[in-house]
Amino acid sequence: MSAVKAKWTIFLSLILTLVICTGVMAGEWITDKKSKVKVWSPHPVITVEWAGGTKDGFADGKGTMKWFEDGVLSEKIEGTFVKGKAEGKCSFELYKQGKAAVTGTADFKDGKANGAGEVAWADGRKYKGDVKNGKENGHGVLTWKNGASFDGEFKDGVRDGKGTFTTADGTKYQGTFVNGMPHGQFTITHPDGKVENKTVENSLAK
Repeated sequence: MSAVKAKWTIFLSLILTLVICTGVMAGEWITDKKSKVKVWSPHPVITVEWAGGTKDGFADGKGTMKWFEDGVLSEKIEGTFVKGKAEGKCSFELYKQGKAAVTGTADFKDGKANGAGEVAWADGRKYKGDVKNGKENGHGVLTWKNGASFDGEFKDGVRDGKGTFTTADGTKYQGTFVNGMPHGQFTITHPDGKVENKTVENSLAK
C-alpha cells in the first residue's frame, strides 16, 4: 500500500468513526426490557427502566424514567412523557458512581431541558434561570455555598456575556465574561461603597 493510499485509508476511517460517534451522541431509542416500551435517550446508555403509563408501545403519561450505565443508576426524570420523551415541567437527578450529584427541575421539550430551570449540585452550588439543551444557556443566577454569586449570561453551562459577580465578602465585579473568565473593563464596587474601574483578565476569588 502506498503512503498516499495509507493516509487516505486512515483519514476515511477517522471520518467514519466521527460519523458513527456523532450518530450515537445525537440520541437513540431504547426499549425497557420489563415494560417493553420505548423511550428516547439523548445519550448512549445501557438500559432504561420506566414506571408509568404507556401508549402505542412508548412511555407516555406521568411516570419515572431511570437510565443505567453498567447496571448503575446514572439519571432519573420524573414527570410527563409524550411518545417516549419528557415534556413539560419535570424533576431530574444525575448520578455519579450511584450517588446523586445534580438535582433540579426544568421545562422539558422533545426530551431535553429547554426553558426555565433550577439546578443544585452536591457541592452546594445552585442555579436558577434559562436552560437550553440540558445546560445553562441565557440569563441566570448561580450561587455558591459560601455566599458568592453570579447574575448574568451563560453559554453551554459557563459564564459567558455580561454579568455581575459578587464575592463572599460583598465585592461586586460588573463586566463581561468569556468562557467563564472575566475579560476586559470591569466596574468594581467594594463593600465600603468605593467604586473603581479596571481591567480584569484573571479568575476572581469567590
